[in-house]
Amino acid sequence: MWFKTRVGLCLLPEAFDMRAWKSPKTGDWAIVAMGRRTGAADIRVAFFFRAKTTPAWYYLACFRDADTVQAEIGRTFAAIADAVRSGAPLCDLSTAGVAEAWDPTVRHIEWP
Repeated sequence: MWFKTRVGLCLLPEAFDMRAWKSPKTGDWAIVAMGRRTGAADIRVAFFFRAKTTPAWYYLACFRDADTVQAEIGRTFAAIADAVRSGAPLCDLSTAGVAEAWDPTVRHIEWP
């Protein structure tokens, strides 16, 4: 499924878990898609050392911490669930959250 966000398009072709996450540094919230752990692929061996790998994170929407943030996150998850349920090829999250909550180094797209 494709996701249209404030900063671009994101294709999530594999199995992903979506979660609300609060940044410990900024206090802002985000909806992130995280690749599911696959068991054997979680362990990487190099030079006789074993290390766990972490799945990739994809930011889909970012929110400022406020009294209404949980309701905003809930509405965004409802939109994602509706798109999945309907089999839509694209889930539009381009107006979800607030632009200011994204990393300031990320360019935003002015969608038509």
